[in-house]
Amino acid sequence: MKTVFSPGDIFWRDGTSSTRISPEGLEAVIEQRVAGRKEEWMEEQQELRRRDREELERNTQARQLGQGPLGSVNLDLPADELTRAVLDLVRTGDRIALLHLLNEGARRGQGKASAGEVDDVLLDALDKLTCLAAAFLEYEQDEWLRRVIEVLSAVYSAAFRGRDSQWYGYQGVLSKDDPAPRIWLGIMERVFALGALAVRRRNWSAVRLLSSQLPEALVEAGYETNWFRHAVTMASRATHLHQQDPENPGTIVNLISLARKRAVRLACLRSDGVGPDDEALLTSVSQFDLLANVVAAGEARSTDGRVIYPSFARLRQTRIQPIADRLIDDPPMREQLFPLGDDDLAIALREIGERAASEGWASDGFEGWNGTPTGEFITTHHPPELEA
Repeated sequence: MKTVFSPGDIFWRDGTSSTRISPEGLEAVIEQRVAGRKEEWMEEQQELRRRDREELERNTQARQLGQGPLGSVNLDLPADELTRAVLDLVRTGDRIALLHLLNEGARRGQGKASAGEVDDVLLDALDKLTCLAAAFLEYEQDEWLRRVIEVLSAVYSAAFRGRDSQWYGYQGVLSKDDPAPRIWLGIMERVFALGALAVRRRNWSAVRLLSSQLPEALVEAGYETNWFRHAVTMASRATHLHQQDPENPGTIVNLISLARKRAVRLACLRSDGVGPDDEALLTSVSQFDLLANVVAAGEARSTDGRVIYPSFARLRQTRIQPIADRLIDDPPMREQLFPLGDDDLAIALREIGERAASEGWASDGFEGWNGTPTGEFITTHHPPELEA
């Protein structure tokens, strides 16, 4: 038998035949490979330089806007351009221009909400304000984040259109065409999408800020304790929630799913690099919901139904469990979100978990804290006199 191939032999195509490669041929192959890689590297560098130039141009444009007349930076700018210009205003310390912009946002949002006009102008204003809040959250500008949330809260109050909030509280059913519940839900889905970004960034002070708001119109009635619980109640009565999702047959619309969709549509809410199809997006929204309920229970010193509502109940427990376990083991996080004793936290987690389990069992969702570190914490710290 004639040996054709031996260990270590290298063949290459020479016309229609395969021949052993010569040292010269091997060098030629290596040179071709090196030349190819060099060309690829040069193309990559050119692309990086192109992006750098575009980034520099955008930043220059943002700086020019910030140096323009008062009002040059306004809500009519594209969201990305607006965000860059606003960050440049923050960097240069132009408080007048920033306050002017937020006042414009408040006027525009409140004007539309008080007129009951849920149109593109209002929705665009809410989106732009949300993107500003996301930028302030990302760059740890706490004062300006708080001011944007105050604007959203003012728009929330304006949606009552002069009606006492108790009037809505007494209505067991609301018309689907009533603009108020649509506005409240629209604001809250953006707040929850912001909260998801705060969770991913481990910005617990922002999580608390977003969770604990009580718009002025709700303060006057003296019944509600936070805005997300009120929004869920009113949106449910107007049949905007707990219905089949027309975009995803077989799923139910709730605040979690709406917030996720909002984060998919607004790239500014994914400024940390999370992709629109990344599971981390839905997970972080659901984790914010748990933490919002914990914050609400601590603020109100109550786990009453008017205080908490676990929208995460229909989701698998694996999404929520890690953040609950972290809460009981992370003192700085705990101090920001629930600065009360172990017994109080055990009560809050137990009640939230029981409500979530009662709603989640039918959809193969949340099951309860049993057999988890959170469950062990509750067993250890729950006051004996409250045990069943």
